[in-house]
Amino acid sequence: MRLLTLALLFGIALMAGCEKNESPPTPKPIPRLNTEVVSPPKVETIPKIDLATLLEVSYDFRNVRWGYSRATVKAREKGLTLLSETKDAMKFITDLSGNRVSLTYMFDYVGQLDSAYYKLAGETIDVVNQLKEKAVMAYGQPRRVYVEEKDVDVWQTSRSLIFWEMYQSTPTLTIGILTYSAADEIADFRYFRWGQTLEEVMLREDAELESDSGPDSLRNLKYASTLNGIPIRIIYTFFQLDDENVPSLSFANLSFPFNEGDDIEDFKKYGLELYGEPTPADSPDIVHKDSLMEWHRNRDSIALFLDSDLGEVSFHHSGGSIAALRQMNRDLTNQR
Repeated sequence: MRLLTLALLFGIALMAGCEKNESPPTPKPIPRLNTEVVSPPKVETIPKIDLATLLEVSYDFRNVRWGYSRATVKAREKGLTLLSETKDAMKFITDLSGNRVSLTYMFDYVGQLDSAYYKLAGETIDVVNQLKEKAVMAYGQPRRVYVEEKDVDVWQTSRSLIFWEMYQSTPTLTIGILTYSAADEIADFRYFRWGQTLEEVMLREDAELESDSGPDSLRNLKYASTLNGIPIRIIYTFFQLDDENVPSLSFANLSFPFNEGDDIEDFKKYGLELYGEPTPADSPDIVHKDSLMEWHRNRDSIALFLDSDLGEVSFHHSGGSIAALRQMNRDLTNQR
């Protein structure tokens, strides 16, 4: 019995010793952080608007455009001597090809520039003809036409008619007049005049058609194109009055991308070059209530808008009949 007890005690001690010498379990490895550098996805950015390119506006006469207000014309000619001013005209003195000439601007019934002319008095025909040569160098040889019982030379551009006439005022004095006038069918927006049909616009517009939507009573054509290399969006809206058979061009929108770093003041300057000084409406309407600048003219109204959410700045043109604009205002008001 004593021997059995000793054997058991020896066995327990041996087992205890074995447990003390057993190697500890290998710890589980801690997951390592992924230190591999992952490049962020490439994001395509819209090129920043080059306003210096955008602001290349062509003028109709000197540094003005047809439709400018009296205030804009006067500001553009502030370096000249103003001889006289009436409701319909402004007369200055200037120098042209070394000759002292009078310069007269004419305005229509709403005060918008629609014509201008130089007048030169000289002792010889050769001196007076220097004024005509200015037009020949710019537009080539004229056409000879018979107007109001006299022959005149005529040049024509997409936006202007230019006339030259010369007559003998006294035996020793010859008068030459070079007149610039807004063309009768000058386009209101791009190539078109308000009131043209949808079919006429689709045949002439050379931009890429993106969508054609809406009922005939309010049809929209959306185009994509470029202006001086800058992407633009063009929207034509055709409005149909109850007494009209087909919808006619009544509104148009010209939009540019507005990127981070662009300055809305640059677009305002662009508007000033195109349309002159702003002419706000006497009473704002729902179409223009959020505009930054407005120009109200005898054939249309133009407003500048900025939509920061869309990243877009646009010039909205309201044309066509006044009845169409008023009816659309009523429709928009009723929808709100």
